Amino acid sequence: MTVIFLHPIGLDGAGFQFVTDPRLADAVHYDMLWHGGRPKPSEPLSMRTFAEDVLANNPGPLDLVGVSMGGSVAQEILINWPDRVRSAVIACSTSGGGTGAVHRERAAKTEAEGMAGMLAPTLERWFLPEVREQGENHPAVAYATKRLLSDDPASFAAAWLALGAADFAPRLHEVRAPVTVLHAESDASVPRERNEQLTADIPGSRLKVIPGSHMVHLAEPEAFGAAVLDHLEWVDAR
Repeated sequence: MTVIFLHPIGLDGAGFQFVTDPRLADAVHYDMLWHGGRPKPSEPLSMRTFAEDVLANNPGPLDLVGVSMGGSVAQEILINWPDRVRSAVIACSTSGGGTGAVHRERAAKTEAEGMAGMLAPTLERWFLPEVREQGENHPAVAYATKRLLSDDPASFAAAWLALGAADFAPRLHEVRAPVTVLHAESDASVPRERNEQLTADIPGSRLKVIPGSHMVHLAEPEAFGAAVLDHLEWVDAR
């Protein structure tokens, strides 16, 4: 069984370097389309194109662990390729829906101001003030800063539009794999009630709340890793 970590928008698989529990040493830290230096595909980005790429390059049944946008990709796979999923952790993510206005605004800002213009507001959403204020003296902030500034603005904008178009809620009742919805209690991007609703919409799922911010795998990697291991033990015991 393959555990595969799916990262947030603008980052890459290297962000999971901070999750150092040896029991997760064999997990795949996957770079999704255009992330981590991969080229932007010719077809429009969508959660489906991200999901198809993940499945094409990672054979066999998977334990999905998706953070933020990675959690959206995990939902796409859970719904449309159920035979490829043993279980999933959906962390700091939502089922989508809504107008997509915020996502379009972020895409437009990226196209107008480039990645330098997106850096400060993105880090503000992602990290607690006491972490963010350390700047590049904090390894997770240093990694995120370098990664974001190296991103292609057009691709970053396209990924925001893809996220804004996602709406999984109408089909979440179809999910049959065991799912843990992971909520970081100081998440500035995803309110707890959104994660409670996500849990209610997925049959047999459970909600787990841990300390941390939206980028919980970066700033609180020990708590995040422990939650993933707890999930895998829960699945094994079923």
